[in-house]
Amino acid sequence: MQGNFETCLAQTAVYEGGYSNHPKDPGGSTYKGVTQSRYDEARGRWGEPRRDVRQLTEAEWRRIYHDFYWAPVHGDELKAGVDNSTFDGGVNSGPSRGIKWLQGAIGARVDGSFGPETTRLARAADAVKTIHGICDRRLGFMKSLSIWTSFGNGWSARVASVRAKSLTMWAEAGKRDPIVVLEANLPVTTGREADARSGAAQSGTAGAGAGAGGVLTNVHGDWLPALLLAAVAIVLLIALIRFAARARHSRLASEAIRSEIDRLKKEATA
Repeated sequence: MQGNFETCLAQTAVYEGGYSNHPKDPGGSTYKGVTQSRYDEARGRWGEPRRDVRQLTEAEWRRIYHDFYWAPVHGDELKAGVDNSTFDGGVNSGPSRGIKWLQGAIGARVDGSFGPETTRLARAADAVKTIHGICDRRLGFMKSLSIWTSFGNGWSARVASVRAKSLTMWAEAGKRDPIVVLEANLPVTTGREADARSGAAQSGTAGAGAGAGGVLTNVHGDWLPALLLAAVAIVLLIALIRFAARARHSRLASEAIRSEIDRLKKEATA
Protein backbone atom coordinates (compact mmCIF):
# COMPACT_ATOMS: atom_id res chain seq x y z
CA MET A 1 0.00 0.00 0.00
CA GLN A 2 1.29 3.47 -0.82
CA GLY A 3 2.94 4.97 2.24
CA ASN A 4 3.50 1.59 3.87
CA PHE A 5 7.17 1.13 2.97
CA GLU A 6 8.56 2.38 6.27
CA THR A 7 6.14 0.23 8.28
CA CYS A 8 7.01 -2.89 6.31
CA LEU A 9 10.72 -2.09 6.45
CA ALA A 10 10.56 -1.81 10.24
CA GLN A 11 8.94 -5.27 10.42
CA THR A 12 11.56 -6.85 8.17
CA ALA A 13 14.46 -5.11 9.92
CA VAL A 14 13.70 -7.12 13.06
CA TYR A 15 15.03 -10.23 11.26
CA GLU A 16 17.79 -8.60 9.24
CA GLY A 17 19.97 -6.92 11.85
CA GLY A 18 23.72 -7.11 12.33
CA TYR A 19 26.56 -8.70 10.41
CA SER A 20 26.68 -12.39 9.51
CA ASN A 21 28.74 -14.68 7.32
CA HIS A 22 27.32 -18.13 8.03
CA PRO A 23 29.18 -20.86 6.12
CA LYS A 24 25.87 -22.49 5.11
CA ASP A 25 24.21 -19.25 4.02
CA PRO A 26 24.59 -18.88 0.23
CA GLY A 27 24.30 -15.10 0.64
CA GLY A 28 27.75 -14.96 2.22
CA SER A 29 28.89 -11.77 3.92
CA THR A 30 25.71 -9.90 4.92
CA TYR A 31 24.96 -6.77 6.94
CA LYS A 32 21.43 -5.77 7.95
CA GLY A 33 20.09 -8.16 5.34
CA VAL A 34 22.18 -6.70 2.49
CA THR A 35 24.67 -9.11 0.94
CA GLN A 36 28.07 -8.02 -0.28
CA SER A 37 27.08 -8.79 -3.87
CA ARG A 38 23.90 -6.70 -3.56
CA TYR A 39 25.86 -3.83 -2.05
CA ASP A 40 28.39 -4.02 -4.88
CA GLU A 41 25.56 -3.94 -7.43
CA ALA A 42 23.89 -0.98 -5.76
CA ARG A 43 27.03 1.11 -5.47
CA GLY A 44 27.88 0.30 -9.06
CA ARG A 45 24.45 1.54 -10.10
CA TRP A 46 25.02 4.72 -8.11
CA GLY A 47 28.43 5.27 -9.66
CA GLU A 48 30.23 4.64 -6.38
CA PRO A 49 33.30 2.43 -5.80
CA ARG A 50 33.03 -0.98 -4.18
CA ARG A 51 33.48 -1.22 -0.41
CA ASP A 52 32.86 -3.66 2.43
CA VAL A 53 29.17 -4.20 3.19
CA ARG A 54 29.89 -3.47 6.85
CA GLN A 55 30.32 0.17 5.80
CA LEU A 56 26.69 0.32 4.65
CA THR A 57 25.08 3.59 5.79
CA GLU A 58 21.51 4.01 7.04
CA ALA A 59 20.55 5.98 3.94
CA GLU A 60 22.05 3.36 1.62
CA TRP A 61 20.28 0.59 3.53
CA ARG A 62 16.86 2.22 3.09
CA ARG A 63 17.53 2.99 -0.55
CA ILE A 64 18.55 -0.59 -1.30
CA TYR A 65 15.49 -2.04 0.41
CA HIS A 66 13.21 0.31 -1.48
CA ASP A 67 14.81 0.08 -4.92
CA PHE A 68 15.77 -3.60 -4.93
CA TYR A 69 12.83 -5.11 -3.01
CA TRP A 70 9.86 -2.82 -2.37
CA ALA A 71 9.68 -1.40 -5.90
CA PRO A 72 10.12 -4.77 -7.70
CA VAL A 73 7.26 -6.39 -5.74
CA HIS A 74 5.09 -3.30 -6.38
CA GLY A 75 4.53 -2.73 -2.67
CA ASP A 76 2.71 0.57 -3.30
CA GLU A 77 0.06 -1.27 -5.34
CA LEU A 78 -0.68 -4.07 -2.86
CA LYS A 79 -3.20 -4.08 -0.05
CA ALA A 80 -1.99 -3.43 3.47
CA GLY A 81 -0.68 -6.67 4.97
CA VAL A 82 -0.32 -8.28 1.57
CA ASP A 83 2.45 -5.77 0.89
CA ASN A 84 4.20 -6.79 4.10
CA SER A 85 4.01 -10.53 3.38
CA THR A 86 5.20 -10.11 -0.20
CA PHE A 87 7.96 -7.66 0.66
CA ASP A 88 9.41 -9.72 3.52
CA GLY A 89 9.34 -12.84 1.37
CA GLY A 90 11.10 -10.93 -1.39
CA VAL A 91 13.80 -9.71 0.98
CA ASN A 92 14.38 -13.19 2.37
CA SER A 93 14.29 -15.16 -0.90
CA GLY A 94 14.41 -12.62 -3.73
CA PRO A 95 11.70 -10.37 -5.25
CA SER A 96 10.86 -12.86 -8.01
CA ARG A 97 10.18 -15.58 -5.47
CA GLY A 98 8.09 -13.21 -3.36
CA ILE A 99 6.00 -12.33 -6.42
CA LYS A 100 5.54 -16.02 -7.23
CA TRP A 101 4.12 -16.71 -3.77
CA LEU A 102 1.74 -13.78 -4.22
CA GLN A 103 0.72 -15.01 -7.68
CA GLY A 104 0.09 -18.51 -6.39
CA ALA A 105 -2.06 -17.15 -3.58
CA ILE A 106 -4.27 -15.06 -5.89
CA GLY A 107 -4.55 -17.51 -8.78
CA ALA A 108 -2.37 -15.58 -11.22
CA ARG A 109 0.12 -17.07 -13.65
CA VAL A 110 3.16 -17.92 -11.53
CA ASP A 111 6.09 -16.44 -13.46
CA GLY A 112 7.69 -14.06 -10.95
CA SER A 113 6.90 -11.07 -13.15
CA PHE A 114 4.53 -8.43 -11.77
CA GLY A 115 2.30 -7.58 -14.74
CA PRO A 116 -1.26 -6.31 -15.32
CA GLU A 117 -2.82 -9.71 -14.48
CA THR A 118 -1.11 -9.83 -11.11
CA THR A 119 -2.14 -6.25 -10.38
CA ARG A 120 -5.78 -6.95 -11.26
CA LEU A 121 -6.06 -10.20 -9.31
CA ALA A 122 -4.23 -8.82 -6.28
CA ARG A 123 -6.70 -5.96 -6.08
CA ALA A 124 -9.68 -8.32 -6.34
CA ALA A 125 -8.43 -11.05 -4.00
CA ASP A 126 -9.41 -11.42 -0.35
CA ALA A 127 -6.49 -9.93 1.59
CA VAL A 128 -6.65 -12.34 4.53
CA LYS A 129 -6.66 -15.41 2.28
CA THR A 130 -3.83 -13.90 0.25
CA ILE A 131 -1.70 -13.33 3.35
CA HIS A 132 -2.21 -16.94 4.46
CA GLY A 133 -1.55 -18.19 0.93
CA ILE A 134 1.73 -16.31 0.65
CA CYS A 135 2.98 -17.47 4.05
CA ASP A 136 1.96 -21.10 3.44
CA ARG A 137 3.72 -21.19 0.05
CA ARG A 138 6.77 -19.54 1.51
CA LEU A 139 7.05 -22.18 4.21
CA GLY A 140 6.56 -24.95 1.69
CA PHE A 141 9.40 -23.61 -0.44
CA MET A 142 11.72 -23.17 2.51
CA LYS A 143 11.15 -26.73 3.72
CA SER A 144 12.30 -27.98 0.32
CA LEU A 145 15.73 -26.36 0.70
CA SER A 146 18.76 -28.37 1.77
CA ILE A 147 19.66 -25.75 4.40
CA TRP A 148 16.26 -26.10 6.11
CA THR A 149 17.88 -28.15 8.89
CA SER A 150 20.20 -25.24 9.67
CA PHE A 151 17.79 -22.32 9.36
CA GLY A 152 14.32 -23.90 9.56
CA ASN A 153 13.53 -22.91 13.15
CA GLY A 154 14.33 -19.25 12.55
CA TRP A 155 12.51 -19.19 9.22
CA SER A 156 9.39 -20.78 10.71
CA ALA A 157 9.29 -18.23 13.52
CA ARG A 158 9.83 -15.38 11.06
CA VAL A 159 6.99 -16.45 8.76
CA ALA A 160 4.67 -16.91 11.74
CA SER A 161 5.42 -13.37 12.90
CA VAL A 162 5.04 -11.92 9.40
CA ARG A 163 1.63 -13.62 9.13
CA ALA A 164 0.44 -12.09 12.42
CA LYS A 165 1.82 -8.61 11.68
CA SER A 166 0.34 -8.65 8.18
CA LEU A 167 -3.13 -9.47 9.52
CA THR A 168 -2.83 -6.58 11.98
CA MET A 169 -1.79 -4.18 9.22
CA TRP A 170 -4.73 -5.22 7.04
CA ALA A 171 -7.18 -4.79 9.90
CA GLU A 172 -5.88 -1.38 10.95
CA ALA A 173 -5.82 -0.08 7.37
CA GLY A 174 -9.50 -0.97 7.02
CA LYS A 175 -10.37 0.44 10.47
CA ARG A 176 -11.25 -3.02 11.74
CA ASP A 177 -10.53 -4.26 15.25
CA PRO A 178 -7.21 -6.10 14.81
CA ILE A 179 -7.74 -8.22 17.89
CA VAL A 180 -11.03 -9.55 16.50
CA VAL A 181 -9.36 -10.26 13.16
CA LEU A 182 -6.41 -12.04 14.78
CA GLU A 183 -8.62 -14.16 17.03
CA ALA A 184 -10.68 -15.19 14.01
CA ASN A 185 -7.50 -16.37 12.30
CA LEU A 186 -6.01 -18.44 15.08
CA PRO A 187 -4.93 -21.79 13.52
CA VAL A 188 -6.69 -24.92 14.70
CA THR A 189 -4.26 -27.08 16.67
CA THR A 190 -6.73 -29.39 18.40
CA GLY A 191 -9.85 -31.32 17.48
CA ARG A 192 -9.87 -32.99 14.09
CA GLU A 193 -6.21 -32.22 13.38
CA ALA A 194 -5.14 -33.76 16.70
CA ASP A 195 -7.39 -36.77 16.08
CA ALA A 196 -5.85 -37.24 12.65
CA ARG A 197 -2.34 -37.11 14.09
CA SER A 198 -3.28 -39.61 16.77
CA GLY A 199 -4.88 -41.93 14.22
CA ALA A 200 -1.86 -41.74 11.97
CA ALA A 201 0.44 -42.54 14.88
CA GLN A 202 -1.61 -45.56 15.94
CA SER A 203 -1.92 -46.85 12.39
CA GLY A 204 1.76 -46.29 11.77
CA THR A 205 2.73 -48.29 14.86
CA ALA A 206 0.41 -51.12 13.98
CA GLY A 207 1.51 -51.13 10.36
CA ALA A 208 5.16 -51.16 11.29
CA GLY A 209 4.64 -54.09 13.61
CA ALA A 210 2.68 -56.03 11.05
CA GLY A 211 5.24 -55.29 8.36
CA ALA A 212 8.15 -56.43 10.49
CA GLY A 213 6.34 -59.58 11.56
CA GLY A 214 5.41 -60.34 7.98
CA VAL A 215 9.00 -60.10 6.86
CA LEU A 216 10.15 -62.47 9.60
CA THR A 217 7.48 -65.05 9.02
CA ASN A 218 7.65 -64.99 5.24
CA VAL A 219 11.36 -65.32 4.61
CA HIS A 220 10.83 -68.75 3.07
CA GLY A 221 7.22 -68.20 2.02
CA ASP A 222 5.13 -65.68 0.09
CA TRP A 223 7.01 -62.36 0.37
CA LEU A 224 4.43 -60.15 -1.40
CA PRO A 225 2.08 -59.57 1.60
CA ALA A 226 5.04 -58.70 3.78
CA LEU A 227 6.33 -56.23 1.17
CA LEU A 228 2.93 -54.58 0.90
CA LEU A 229 2.67 -54.24 4.69
CA ALA A 230 6.13 -52.71 4.84
CA ALA A 231 5.17 -50.22 2.12
CA VAL A 232 2.02 -49.27 4.04
CA ALA A 233 4.09 -48.75 7.18
CA ILE A 234 6.46 -46.41 5.32
CA VAL A 235 3.58 -44.40 3.87
CA LEU A 236 2.00 -44.05 7.30
CA LEU A 237 5.31 -42.98 8.81
CA ILE A 238 5.71 -40.27 6.17
CA ALA A 239 2.14 -39.11 6.88
CA LEU A 240 2.92 -38.95 10.59
CA ILE A 241 6.02 -36.84 9.96
CA ARG A 242 4.02 -34.44 7.80
CA PHE A 243 1.28 -34.17 10.42
CA ALA A 244 3.91 -33.38 13.04
CA ALA A 245 5.46 -30.66 10.84
CA ARG A 246 2.07 -29.10 10.15
CA ALA A 247 1.22 -29.17 13.83
CA ARG A 248 4.48 -27.39 14.67
CA HIS A 249 3.89 -24.65 12.09
CA SER A 250 0.31 -24.29 13.31
CA ARG A 251 1.58 -23.94 16.88
CA LEU A 252 4.12 -21.30 15.89
CA ALA A 253 1.48 -19.37 13.95
CA SER A 254 -0.85 -19.52 16.95
CA GLU A 255 1.88 -18.33 19.30
CA ALA A 256 2.76 -15.42 17.01
CA ILE A 257 -0.88 -14.35 16.68
CA ARG A 258 -1.45 -14.61 20.45
CA SER A 259 1.70 -12.59 21.06
CA GLU A 260 0.44 -9.92 18.67
CA ILE A 261 -2.93 -9.90 20.46
CA ASP A 262 -1.17 -9.44 23.82
CA ARG A 263 0.88 -6.57 22.38
CA LEU A 264 -2.21 -4.81 21.08
CA LYS A 265 -4.04 -5.24 24.38
CA LYS A 266 -1.11 -3.79 26.32
CA GLU A 267 -0.96 -0.81 23.96
CA ALA A 268 -4.70 -0.25 24.40
CA THR A 269 -4.41 -0.12 28.19
CA ALA A 270 -1.15 1.85 28.34
